[in-house]
Amino acid sequence: MAVTFNASETVTRGHSYWLATQDIDIDAENNGRHDLPNIERLIEDIRREGQLVPCIIRKDGGRAVMVEGHSRWRAICEINKGAKADDRRKVWCVYFDGNEVDALAIGFASNRERNSLTPVDEGYFISRMLKFSKTIEDVAKIVREDVAWCKNRLALVSLVPEAQAAVSSGEIKPSAAKALAKLAAADQRRAMKERDTKGRVTTQTIKKSQPVV
Repeated sequence: MAVTFNASETVTRGHSYWLATQDIDIDAENNGRHDLPNIERLIEDIRREGQLVPCIIRKDGGRAVMVEGHSRWRAICEINKGAKADDRRKVWCVYFDGNEVDALAIGFASNRERNSLTPVDEGYFISRMLKFSKTIEDVAKIVREDVAWCKNRLALVSLVPEAQAAVSSGEIKPSAAKALAKLAAADQRRAMKERDTKGRVTTQTIKKSQPVV
């Protein structure tokens, strides 16, 4: 089945093909990641060996939309900066026939398989799926975790940005982050300043940071 995008090429589902970076739309909210990873090593790998793994795209309104492979796309965009038109790399892609929800689930599964997701990434994925009218039970089946796990990850979405960054770096464990997420933004920031002897934010330090009423 031929699939025509508003690009310079006609592509066929099930076959490999190449698109210019500007011919692929990026849905930032549904890219499968909240914490964008460092791509310096990926840039060097692609410079040296080329793109070894294809990206996955879907079709939306005649345009190609990235489903999985955002980091590869970002890396190729960086490589192309300053390059002459004839030297600019294209993105190796395969076509995925699915809707926005299917695409989000595919991107999540792919990133999780590579162990490249942070707890905050997982929380935002759950939040996005709920916006598509999925229930928390539906999402639990998709991620193959129990409902309690999903609710704990979902709580991370309500953390202030600096607390989310600390969770992603491992400075705050998800169990402590759940307690932190129950607080107002100002109280979260106050709790972030209280640390144990190892410099960590824990459920104990969070309780200690709050004013006595």
